Amino acid sequence: MAAANKVLDLDRLADRPIVRINGKEYQLLTNNTIPPLAGHRFWKCAERQQTLVLAENPSEDDLAEMAALPDRMCRLVLMASDDVHAALTDVQRMEIVEAFLQPPRQEPPAESGATTAAERSTGVTKLLDSPGSTEATH
Repeated sequence: MAAANKVLDLDRLADRPIVRINGKEYQLLTNNTIPPLAGHRFWKCAERQQTLVLAENPSEDDLAEMAALPDRMCRLVLMASDDVHAALTDVQRMEIVEAFLQPPRQEPPAESGATTAAERSTGVTKLLDSPGSTEATH
């Protein structure tokens, strides 16, 4: 008997977090989805940033490099156009970098009567305190 054909679903492999900027959604790479060269560049930037932050007497060139690193790192992990990246503030860039550094969220195991994935992703769950009670909490 022939084995069933298996399908490689690339859409499921690239399930990435979303960053919303001015009402539009952009995909954020993760450690599992970042291309190897981009990942190498990202970690080199992170290492350099750490070195510059810890420097006791950074030069003007060091300060200029330190100022450029958040943009460089953000461009490596956020799938957005140059215009979107150019409009971000350094604080926003660092928040995006911090989001990249967070471990991916795991889906909780499904239970009888479990909420939907959409409800879990928005932080909404239903409590069944007593028969007939379906109070939503955040």
